[in-house]
Amino acid sequence: MVAKTSGLTKQDYILKQLFKEEVIVRPNCRIQKILSQYLIELTEEMKRMQRIEQDDDILENITYLVELIAHMGIS
Repeated sequence: MVAKTSGLTKQDYILKQLFKEEVIVRPNCRIQKILSQYLIELTEEMKRMQRIEQDDDILENITYLVELIAHMGIS
């Protein structure tokens, strides 16, 4: 998810992480579409779950997505 929303290839994203380089996400139509699709997937998953607290992965993804959207200024 994180590599996909960075706009980089997986290889470039991994290299930047290995060298502790900052990854700057530049919003564009492709990134916004990926975020929209992922929000839909998260919403569907949340509807199926009775208690979100039981799944840390979902909570981490939601937190990441909200922070990313807030940083990009997408409303």
